[in-house]
Amino acid sequence: MKKKYKFFMFDFDGVIINSILNMEKSWNTTKKKNGLEIPFSEYKKLIGLSFYDILNKLKIKKSKFKKIKKDYSDQSILNLDFVRLYPGVKKIFSKLKKKNIPYSIITSKDKFRTIYLVKYFKLKPASVHCPTTKYKKPNKKILLNCLKQNSFKKSESVYIGDSIFDKKMAVNAKIDFLFASYGYSKLREKNIKKINNFKELKNYL
Repeated sequence: MKKKYKFFMFDFDGVIINSILNMEKSWNTTKKKNGLEIPFSEYKKLIGLSFYDILNKLKIKKSKFKKIKKDYSDQSILNLDFVRLYPGVKKIFSKLKKKNIPYSIITSKDKFRTIYLVKYFKLKPASVHCPTTKYKKPNKKILLNCLKQNSFKKSESVYIGDSIFDKKMAVNAKIDFLFASYGYSKLREKNIKKINNFKELKNYL
């Protein structure tokens, strides 16, 4: 018997939306504009971190961060047609609504693009949490602040993500974690709880 939850917290990219093609096209254009020679395969390994943290780990000069971020964000919006909801998202969210179970989104995507996509896909999260200079993945405070804002206990909540950074955040916060194995990353841990597609969340409602 699967544990039933009263509150769901989701990562966005790789869990709710499939934006990998959007990211690849946006990064490839951005790197050309900025004279970078970093392939998307290297960028992809760091998905789950905030954009500036990715640039930092890619050893790009900080003086270039602001322009690169703007170029990437602009391209991401232009490439919006390459973003899709994963199969089953609308159906599961409809079930959550019928059962009066709220959900929130906790992502490393910047606030502007996150809100834009939330509205574009007509999603209705109870709250949306994006990285700040103070709190970003895998800092547990992001999850704890989400729980506090929505008045739920750890024991009745779960976080669903697709990266090691998502898992670390949930473990640090001592909150149940479900690994979205269909997302962008692979976790080889044997005992990790996972869903192979979004529809499998019905077992936790």
